[in-house]
Amino acid sequence: MNLVITSPLILILLSTPLLAYGLTCPDGTYIGRDNGGQEACRDIETNNIVDPKTGMQYDPHSGSPVVKGEEIDSTRAVIVGIVIIVIIIFVIKALTGGRQKTETPHNRQMTLQEKLYEQRKIARIKQGHLCDACGRMPNQWKFKTEINIETGKIICNGFCSDCLPDDFLCYSK
Repeated sequence: MNLVITSPLILILLSTPLLAYGLTCPDGTYIGRDNGGQEACRDIETNNIVDPKTGMQYDPHSGSPVVKGEEIDSTRAVIVGIVIIVIIIFVIKALTGGRQKTETPHNRQMTLQEKLYEQRKIARIKQGHLCDACGRMPNQWKFKTEINIETGKIICNGFCSDCLPDDFLCYSK
């Protein structure tokens, strides 16, 4: 037995309580049903589900947020991120690898002669520019240098020509 309502007044009266206590949707949306059969606000243009409190749209199938009508795809975001990182790596390699590295005093090994020269300068400064034996300022420096072969450490002491007649170089283990 089907009941047919013919009077528009009865139809309005029957639907009024549902509207008074039902879901209130933001502008540009209508009351529809979600995939679970529950009442939900849906966007008029895209048919996406809209949160009535925040106005945020969600895809009806996946439930993921939708930004400006386009679904956020995590796979696409990961691929874009990887592509950007690869491009950055290629740019850095192109900028640094394209030119020949020039030798500077900081990136090459010092020769033994250069190391001895540096150690002699350090010895003079440590000793206050005075002879290590007599304490006078030498007119001509002579050095006693010991080189440890295993560690490569150089010990150097500076003397005047009266205290040490010739430079003295000694290798030890």
